[in-house]
Amino acid sequence: EAGLLSKEDTFTLRKIDSDIEGHPTPRLNFIDVATGSLGQGLSVAAGMAWVGKYKDKASYRVFALLGDGESAE
Repeated sequence: EAGLLSKEDTFTLRKIDSDIEGHPTPRLNFIDVATGSLGQGLSVAAGMAWVGKYKDKASYRVFALLGDGESAE
C-alpha cells in the first residue's frame, strides 16, 4: 500500500536470494540497518534517534518494529 515494493517483488517473498527473503536487508532503500540477532533492533533504533536529536539536529523520526521474541531476548 505504501508503494515501497512492486507487485512483482511481492511474488518473491520468502524465496532464496530475494530482497524480501526473510530478515530485513539494507539492500532495500527503506531499511537502514539489518539488526541480526534478536534484541539488537531496539538499541540500534535508540542510538539512531539519539544521534538524530542531539547531534544531527534532524527532523526525521526513527521506528523500530519489535516482535515478542525480540522483546524477551
